[in-house]
Amino acid sequence: MAAIVDIIYRSEWEDGFGARGWKLTSTIGDPRVIATTAFVGERSDTSVFVHDIVDHRLCGLGIGGHRNEAVAIFLHALRSSVSTHSSVALMVEELMLGGDCGEPLADFLPADLCPRDEPETRSNRMIMQTLIDGHGSSAVYERLIAHYRAIGSAGVLRALSSWASHGLGVNRRTAIGRCLQKIIQTAEEQVVAHGIELAQGRIHIDNDACTLTLNDMGTLYLPEMRIAVGDDARPAQVTQPPSSIRPTAAPGDPIFRTH
Repeated sequence: MAAIVDIIYRSEWEDGFGARGWKLTSTIGDPRVIATTAFVGERSDTSVFVHDIVDHRLCGLGIGGHRNEAVAIFLHALRSSVSTHSSVALMVEELMLGGDCGEPLADFLPADLCPRDEPETRSNRMIMQTLIDGHGSSAVYERLIAHYRAIGSAGVLRALSSWASHGLGVNRRTAIGRCLQKIIQTAEEQVVAHGIELAQGRIHIDNDACTLTLNDMGTLYLPEMRIAVGDDARPAQVTQPPSSIRPTAAPGDPIFRTH
């Protein structure tokens, strides 16, 4: 039994951000989702795109919204040494500045902070400012930290059950994440080196290996890549080489999201 994830790469996405990188096919058309690359930051050994696959998609969580991300942050922490504190704090700070949490603010806030009889016309910024004026910035901050942590920890078991429904072992999450990082990074090196502007792919994921098939909509075939879970070797090229290569320049510097 294997999980299947469909992905798309563009050298530049025409979504208002102009980023180079990958998206899950299931998120195409969602204006909240920015393309990401295989870039790995200082705090994690896997990229944001791998986080989207391992901690969101395969755990039954959508990509957007603070509620989904709160759970995904805890899932990421379980497979890495990354603390949840800084990521939770960033979401709280965003919310306190009037940011969009992905649902009506009145539905998201804890009951003891939710303002009563709040006019629907008031913006998130205005609502948050009312709470800060009434309770104090520090009190609102600490209450929201606790709220996000409660949402995150409460959603972990259900999310891991969704992961297991794909036939994937919970104790294989760390190794599978690292395997996906290697295979996405190798694929990205190829599409950049070959000047590919648009490519679609399918990843098969099981407890033993990850396999990626990638093509640029029929005009160029890239070799299938397979890497064993837990194996540090580079993905092996197991099929015929590309039938043609377009030696065009690589796209410009990427734009990155962070955890």
